[in-house]
Amino acid sequence: MEEARVHAALQATCASITCAMKRIRGKEDVQTRMAAGFGAGAMFRLMTRMGGPYLAADAVILGVVCALVAGTMHQLDQTHSQPAVEYTRTRCMLSNLGLQSYEKNFEKGLLTDITMPLLTESVLKDVGVPPGPRLLILDNIARDPELQKTRQGRAVKKCDNALLGLMGEVLD
Repeated sequence: MEEARVHAALQATCASITCAMKRIRGKEDVQTRMAAGFGAGAMFRLMTRMGGPYLAADAVILGVVCALVAGTMHQLDQTHSQPAVEYTRTRCMLSNLGLQSYEKNFEKGLLTDITMPLLTESVLKDVGVPPGPRLLILDNIARDPELQKTRQGRAVKKCDNALLGLMGEVLD
């Protein structure tokens, strides 16, 4: 029962610190994870009371060790995890237009590089992009020959698929 109590307290400490850091800093990164690791390590040492006369010093030492482990694990996770979706071209476009502040809007709306040729005014409005930047983005897409090829390629593919479907019905 004691182990469950300690585990619950560690989880609560880690989650609370992570939440507070994300709220203060606006992101979850290695520093957030290290702060949470430090808090959890120090809390573990204080809760288990296995430090004798140097309890505070031991709590700090274990907190530092846990912070280093949490930071290392975060960095390894970041290095070895591939993003499920690609935002490279989208980020580049937004950067070239001076609209980097809307990257989060694109990510929240799952507007990836693949969906870029399909963007419309209503889609950009749905993800909270104001009228001025919407016009710049749509104009950029309209002027980009590579995106136009992609858009036309999708239209041709749709027509080909529709024709194949009709031919299949006729042959049946």
